[in-house]
Amino acid sequence: MKKFLIIFFLNLMTIGSIHATNSSQMKFQQENMCNTKAITLLNKSKKARQDTVSVLKEFPFFPGDFNEFIFSNFHYPPSLQENCIQGRVVVKFCINPKGKCDHFSIVRSVDPLIDKEVLRVLKLMPRWKWRDSSKKCLWMVKAVEFQLR
Repeated sequence: MKKFLIIFFLNLMTIGSIHATNSSQMKFQQENMCNTKAITLLNKSKKARQDTVSVLKEFPFFPGDFNEFIFSNFHYPPSLQENCIQGRVVVKFCINPKGKCDHFSIVRSVDPLIDKEVLRVLKLMPRWKWRDSSKKCLWMVKAVEFQLR
């Protein structure tokens, strides 16, 4: 019983210290986030880049770096930059068997101006490449995060 109580309190203290560290880092980020004007695109994990709502054996792939393409073609609206509007836009689109993307829709919105710009950039995408000749459309969900630094 003593071992159980000791392990329980050690776990409780560890979780408390991790929570305190994370909340202080988030507060520091929020205070300093709007001080600079450069724009960065963040993708927290590979999972965010590979979110899909359909399962196939072979997935199409973007020719090049998807995030670099978005970053190089995206023009942040000046009014949103002044108001420090940022966040994650989640977009759903279909990749047809020829690799062309269409049927774009915003799943999670930050601001209508950012949504409009994200859709404009995604419509400029080159054709995706399939490893095999698929006869089906694949629905993809991509999360693009915009953060002012």
